[in-house]
Amino acid sequence: MKKLFYTLLTALVLFNSYSIYRDSPIYINGLIHKNADSIKKLEGTVKTNKNIVDKLQFNPADYMDNNVLIYVGGGSGSGSIIRADANTYILTAAHVVNAAKLVVVKGQLDTEQVPVVEITAVIKGKPYPAELVKIDDEVDVAVIKVKKKFRIVPLKIAEEEPKLGETVWTISNPGGVPDIVNKGVFSKSGEKYALVATAGYFGSSGGMALNTKGEQIGVISTVMMTRVQRFFPNITVYNGITKTKNLRKFLKGIL
Repeated sequence: MKKLFYTLLTALVLFNSYSIYRDSPIYINGLIHKNADSIKKLEGTVKTNKNIVDKLQFNPADYMDNNVLIYVGGGSGSGSIIRADANTYILTAAHVVNAAKLVVVKGQLDTEQVPVVEITAVIKGKPYPAELVKIDDEVDVAVIKVKKKFRIVPLKIAEEEPKLGETVWTISNPGGVPDIVNKGVFSKSGEKYALVATAGYFGSSGGMALNTKGEQIGVISTVMMTRVQRFFPNITVYNGITKTKNLRKFLKGIL
């Protein structure tokens, strides 16, 4: 009888221990889960997220060679390689190669256009002289050319722009720092320009904006900043980019 009592008591303790273990919070991968069922759900979520990641059709790092640092008249900007045959063609913003320089007029910043003397394109870390091929100040896009062939797969221009809320990637050279990648959201589509909510700073102009397929949807044209953001440039701002349809229209005869 005593043996049966201890057997039942042991079984009861083991059952309670299992219940406590099953229902107690479990700390795993930085998250707290109440029980084993939650862990199974977590595993399912991880698999789902992995499938989503696997479906990403490009890695922004794959396009670093397409990113070009451009120097003109003491200033810097960005560009992207869109054609590579006997020569290398680089898409950028018109105001980058117009060499606008900042001057102070009665204590206020103003711009003064100066003639383009020399354009230098830095490709794969090496500088090369470039020349202007085509420019459109109204849409703020331009194409420059380097008389050298590189083993770089050119960017594909998208057929249409993303829908509102879709992810957009930008690669540019803010402040002359090469190969800075930012992830943003396609925020607004206007008549001439579209807006993307992402980080940006002087020197990002001319940089590439890509959709989730790795296709170029536009060129970074403007960085909308408030007075506060002038002092805190890492605050998310809106980048104005060229409309995809205007970009395709401009590139006819080049691509």
